[in-house]
Amino acid sequence: MSSRDIDQTSEKMYFITGSLSTDAAALGSPTQNLTELVIQADPDNSANLVIGDASTQGLKILPGGEFNCPIKNPGLIFGKAASGTVNYSLFGRAGT
Repeated sequence: MSSRDIDQTSEKMYFITGSLSTDAAALGSPTQNLTELVIQADPDNSANLVIGDASTQGLKILPGGEFNCPIKNPGLIFGKAASGTVNYSLFGRAGT
């Protein structure tokens, strides 16, 4: 943890869970103005969660794995199941 992380104030927190099929869907809303987003694939998934942008989802998140990124607009991240259906959790933080 850097000193910059300690100095940041969280103004709002978001936590959602959901499921995805093999059709890509946005994982957040462009109206949420975030500082950080954490995506976790459910450990009980039998397939990988893949994320990317609206046209290409190529980053694999293994069951139980997570992806953390600084992002302002979570509506830019799209996800889908590599096969079947996968469950996921999102944690978002808005702050300064």
